Amino acid sequence: MSWLLTAPLLVVGLLAGHAVGYWWALPDAHERAHALEESGHGYWRYLPVALAVVIVLMTAALSARVLAAIRGKERRPAPPPWLLAFLPPLAFLVQEFLERWLNAGHVHLSTLWEPAVLIGLQLQIPFALLALALARVLARAAEVLGLALATAPRSVRIGFTAVWPRCTISLASARIAARGWTERGPPLPSR
Repeated sequence: MSWLLTAPLLVVGLLAGHAVGYWWALPDAHERAHALEESGHGYWRYLPVALAVVIVLMTAALSARVLAAIRGKERRPAPPPWLLAFLPPLAFLVQEFLERWLNAGHVHLSTLWEPAVLIGLQLQIPFALLALALARVLARAAEVLGLALATAPRSVRIGFTAVWPRCTISLASARIAARGWTERGPPLPSR
């Protein structure tokens, strides 16, 4: 799997685990909105833009994977999944501390013991594993598509072939016979 495919999916998993953690810890929508606003989560309104960037990156990565398979290039070995699965929890903690530092100008170590942070942190591993599994499935599907396109016949004609109905040929034969001519042409003059 390439980083161009895996990283966007890990970011989506990170944000999903983050959102579910806050939703689980603070079920009341008003209380959750207030807590998110106080802790510097105002950037969530830009989530559609982030998802659009993720889709563009994934499309580019999958297209590159299809082209590599068509050309017969070998794929590079992927980093071990266990290593990639531990990046989102680390990124989640950095994100939480950074949000609070940018919003309030300081960070408290007690942030680690907030229920939303603890739940969000615990959800990062399952969401990361899900993102990695999805990346693996998409990468394999792109390779299969590329191999299928590579083995497809190369000479493909695009155009139309005129097919004359048989009745037209029969009528022409009948006219030739009626005039006393043979269906063959006249003999070639000898030189």
